[in-house]
Amino acid sequence: MSSDQREVVCSAPGRAGIIGNPADMYGGAVLSCSVGMRARVTVTPAPYLVLETKQEAGGAPP
Repeated sequence: MSSDQREVVCSAPGRAGIIGNPADMYGGAVLSCSVGMRARVTVTPAPYLVLETKQEAGGAPP
């Protein structure tokens, strides 16, 4: 596989922070819940930075 064909695809479950979100980075208590959406990213080599967004059917606007 050549370097221009490399691709990394990642996905993470969606969550909504109810309370305490800023405390999360300091080890504090957080109340959050999962939502029926996922965050997805695909990374490929490029000669310069390119950011593209894509909304899936039924998803929230970016």
